[in-house]
Order: sequence, then C-alpha cells, then structure tokens
Amino acid sequence: MSDSSSRFQRIGRTAFAAACVCIGGAYAQSPASSCAQPLCVNRSDDDATAPVPGMLRYAVRNAAAGAVITFDPALNGRIIELDRRSPGNHIKVERDLSIQGPGANLLTIDGGNATRILFVADGTVQISGVTLANGRAKGGDGGA
Repeated sequence: MSDSSSRFQRIGRTAFAAACVCIGGAYAQSPASSCAQPLCVNRSDDDATAPVPGMLRYAVRNAAAGAVITFDPALNGRIIELDRRSPGNHIKVERDLSIQGPGANLLTIDGGNATRILFVADGTVQISGVTLANGRAKGGDGGA
C-alpha cells in the first residue's frame, strides 16, 4: 500500500468514527417534545393578568373550538398552581375543547383553596389525565 492510500484510509476511519460519535450523541439527547404552542402547556406557573405561552391559561384562551390542549412530559409529577391573587382568577372556557394530561397521578392543577379552577361559560369541555385539586366553587349563577 502506498503512503497516500494508507493516509486516506486513516482519514476515512477517523471521519467514520467522528460521524458515529456525532450520531450517537444525537440519540443520547432527550427526545424533542411533540407538544406545540399555543396548545402546549410546559409551565407550572400561572398569571391571570398576563398569561404567556406555555401556561395552561394561555393555552385555553388561545385554543380554537375543538382544540386539544396537551402537557409537556417535563411537567410529569408537577403541580400547576393557579394565580391566587383574587378569588375570580379561574380559567374561563368559552368554547368546546379537550384538556388531555399525562395521567391523574402525574399532574395536578391546583386552585389553592382560593379560586375555582375552571369556569365553563360556553362549550363542552373534556378533561382527562389530570387531578383537579383545592378549587373553590359557588353556584352556577355565582351565588353561595
């Protein structure tokens, strides 16, 4: 074998090894979330006056009729605590939509005994895969 072909084989093996390391590194990273904005909830905080993308309140406000709201797997085992600054900080739903959590044992939406969690003003709402906890409720007309 000539010096140039031997050098070419060494370069080729090095490039192949580097490519394998790069490809392996790509698989070692966490998978990209299939949760897309604005219908993806990936934040556990809440702000009734200025919701931002990633908050449950933002997803509900920006969902089209019939939309499905999902949760980023990074929220598994977490609690979404609703804004407790005033008793009227419930999340208002005004259209048909579905809220699909990862499992009732994996995600809780908490009203903190300060507010109801959801107020369905209009539409049909399907909720699954979440625990709703510590919400306050009054009669349908707002009475005691």
